[in-house]
Amino acid sequence: MPRTTLRAAVVLVAILLASAVLGGCTIAKIGGAGPRPLLLNNPSGNYEVLKHFVIEEQITFDYTNSAEMDRLVAEILSETKADAIANLRITIKQTAGDHCMNSVTCGFANSRTWAIEGDAVKFK
Repeated sequence: MPRTTLRAAVVLVAILLASAVLGGCTIAKIGGAGPRPLLLNNPSGNYEVLKHFVIEEQITFDYTNSAEMDRLVAEILSETKADAIANLRITIKQTAGDHCMNSVTCGFANSRTWAIEGDAVKFK
């Protein structure tokens, strides 16, 4: 195997390992303390879905890995005057932008994207 091919392979493996290390793992704390309930599944009883929503927010330089759901869905709650948020799905992901930010700052930015999906509901 020629030296240039071997060197290119070593550089490629080093880049892939650095990407994996800089991506890291994520443990999250998710909380909600507002006046309206946040439900991970369908509520019991009759209700009407006012709006289905998907919110994505990039969070950088946050080393707590925690998010207050009431703050993230406050606009939906005020817009729809909903009684609750139901069928809540929370995903923490690393987008291409997050990966670039973490690569450039050697992981110091701790960039993550929170994706929140759910239904604003009104009880009948």
